[in-house]
Amino acid sequence: MKNEVVVFELVGNTISSYEDSMGNRRKSAKSVGIPSQATILYEYPNGDTEIRNIRYMKNQKTIYVDEQPENADLIRQVSSPQFIDGHLAVKPSQSNLLEFLRKHPYNAANQHWDLDRQKVMFKERNPVAIAKELNSKNKQIVNASRLVYDSDFVGKIVPIAEYLGYDTNKESDLILWDIDTYARSNPEKFIDLLDSPMVERHTDITLAQRRGIIKIDGQRVIWSDGRQIVEVPTAFSPKEYFAEISFDEKYKSVWFELKRQLDNRPSVAEDSKTIAAPKTNKLDALSEINTLELIDVLKSNKTITWETPYYLINGKKIKGKDKLFDYVEKNKAELSLTLV
Repeated sequence: MKNEVVVFELVGNTISSYEDSMGNRRKSAKSVGIPSQATILYEYPNGDTEIRNIRYMKNQKTIYVDEQPENADLIRQVSSPQFIDGHLAVKPSQSNLLEFLRKHPYNAANQHWDLDRQKVMFKERNPVAIAKELNSKNKQIVNASRLVYDSDFVGKIVPIAEYLGYDTNKESDLILWDIDTYARSNPEKFIDLLDSPMVERHTDITLAQRRGIIKIDGQRVIWSDGRQIVEVPTAFSPKEYFAEISFDEKYKSVWFELKRQLDNRPSVAEDSKTIAAPKTNKLDALSEINTLELIDVLKSNKTITWETPYYLINGKKIKGKDKLFDYVEKNKAELSLTLV
């Protein structure tokens, strides 16, 4: 490692843009020199600091002006280090140049000095740090992708897909593909969404809409009886806006009421008991459950099972939620009567 060339590279406004022959805007690092003399904040081993001047002279062992001889011939050795195409490679034999660049106030690593007219112009490329950062990012991507397939599809992945605006009325494999693509591009955001309160609120609002507890009327969110909950500003999506403000103290009672009505609807287990209870008229039993609720019940008693990529019901293989819904809808009477 000690014999390796050390590379410094330009950063910040030293990167310019230009238009290539095809008319595309591209970025390019400039070829520039940095000042051969500078003022630095010298740090002693005991923690004390002192303002000192440094100067790069090719044939001198020291970079500190107060340690360099004042000789006209030697002064001619002063030169400005040049970055060619945005890079400057320092050989192991150029120890004074290496020290000069590492101590220079324009080095990104020295910005904590906060000296007058100090700015960021270049930084040292650290292969180990770069590899470490890339490995960390790759681990995040792999972990996020794994979580897509390990997480509960209905309870986690579908709500996230709906929250992100993906079409969930399609094959489950296509939904997984969409979310996996998103997770690989945004691993941190995806991991945050897995347990996001905002996603949970979004899901509850969607469920409340499906069950007729609330409605969205233009830019208004209203109760099923027409009472207004909130009027949403034109620039906002009503569902997203309601989900966000539901955390405010002002809407605490509104959200409590919405959750109360959701909770008062029979859970999957309670649905099963209700449907299994004796009925004087089987048609009455059918009128008390909609198709989505019936699917939940059939899943809970294992009438509907999942074997990737199919739903299995009555010996039939059905691919996709929309096709499953259509099948249950068409055979609702037969399927419901088996639960009475």
